[in-house]
Amino acid sequence: MNRVQTNSDLKDNSSYFADYHVHTAYCGHAKGTAGEMVHRALQLGLMEIGFTGHFPYPNGFTDPVANCVIPQKKFPHYITEILRLQEEFKGKIIIRLAAEIDYLPEYVEQTRKMVQTYPLDYITGSVHIMENKQIDYSEELLSQHIEQLGGVHRLWDNYWQHIEGLISSEICDIVAHFDLLKKFNVSKPVKDDTERIDHLLNLMKDRNCVLEINTGGIDRSYNHEPYPSLYIIRMASEKKLDIILGSDAHRPEEIGRHFKPTREMLRSLGWRYIIVFQNRERRYQPL
Repeated sequence: MNRVQTNSDLKDNSSYFADYHVHTAYCGHAKGTAGEMVHRALQLGLMEIGFTGHFPYPNGFTDPVANCVIPQKKFPHYITEILRLQEEFKGKIIIRLAAEIDYLPEYVEQTRKMVQTYPLDYITGSVHIMENKQIDYSEELLSQHIEQLGGVHRLWDNYWQHIEGLISSEICDIVAHFDLLKKFNVSKPVKDDTERIDHLLNLMKDRNCVLEINTGGIDRSYNHEPYPSLYIIRMASEKKLDIILGSDAHRPEEIGRHFKPTREMLRSLGWRYIIVFQNRERRYQPL
């Protein structure tokens, strides 16, 4: 089923729509130029679009799967392109320059130093890799490694440990697709982790970390809910965590997908604002 939202569905002047999780063909597994993404965002009536190119792996880290991040030699070109588009579309749409970094426990300090060399508006942190295995690339690939990773029970324990490490490291402003591991049937949760999740959300609150409501999960996860799942979103609302919206678009037609119904759901839970960033500083816009 095609669940991607059409551009005529999104325009709504009553909310400040900003898509803060967008990828381009600079990442080998995405399609569409940055310019095409901006034009789509304009068609949808977005106020902001945030480019979160997958940040290069640190020196010494071996790619578990090819074409998942922007290579180091291409990352300056990505930066230049987004800065150029900021000037070209000034006054029409706000364009943010950002990056999505992988939490790799042995490379935290190296990653921290690398991102500080670029003029990023915000940094999104993710867990895609554990024990040098890509956990969200395909169900087939994860199935090949799931027993080596300790089975589903240990896989989730290890995943939450990585999320805790990401939050504690304070190398990012935003935690992306909080429960990404639920993406496939083979890795759907098999136990109640509510207590662990409650701890992690409290830690995010303590560290002033923003939670991404990632609408890509509605299309991609086994239960067709956002990342994180609705019960986690309800827990986050009770803690009054700051949030952003991101589509995790990997092609132009995915930008802003499911934003309007997600906005209504978030408002029903008490949120009235989303976070936007400039130069790593946050401010609030009406949801």
